[in-house]
Amino acid sequence: VPFGSTVYLLAEALQLWGSEKQKQQWLPKICTGEIKGALATVETLQQLRPEQITAAVTGDRLSGTKQVVSDGSIADLYLVLAKQGEQLGLYLVERGETVVAESVDSVDLSRDVAQVHFHNAPADLLTDDGWTKLQQLQDRAAVLYAFEQLGGAQSALDMAVNYAQERFSFGRARRQHLLPQRRARPLERLLRGVGAGQ
Repeated sequence: VPFGSTVYLLAEALQLWGSEKQKQQWLPKICTGEIKGALATVETLQQLRPEQITAAVTGDRLSGTKQVVSDGSIADLYLVLAKQGEQLGLYLVERGETVVAESVDSVDLSRDVAQVHFHNAPADLLTDDGWTKLQQLQDRAAVLYAFEQLGGAQSALDMAVNYAQERFSFGRARRQHLLPQRRARPLERLLRGVGAGQ
């Protein structure tokens, strides 16, 4: 399950703005790993702005194309920024025959990225204040992604220290050499400061 797309973005949006019916329908399936999510907002390769959004909802059907959708080709449920009239909203769109996702090449080969086409797809309104809520959602997700990066950096430091303590060079344990200790200390201080919110 792509944790960031599914939990930090989709589940968080459902918890914050979903109706009781939407929460009951989707959150248990997210918790069991039955469904994967993706956030679909970008339509051009420029910085996202409200006036660029052309994906539109008529009645309860959404049509449009989204570019650079992380985890887009493996998602079961999309959180889509689209307009109805002049109002931008966030909509839930389930993958089906009316949704076509095509994998595209990206800089990060470890992540799935897709172009997703919505062809008159059934859409369920999550919130009609889409632009403001999208900014709030991205701010909240940024904090969670930062914690993820902090954890990764701490794990890398721990592995480096363990490696240095186990290795020998010139007949002495590497931990007895001053150079590895000096190199590890600044990173250790930085991680402690960031982890403590300093």
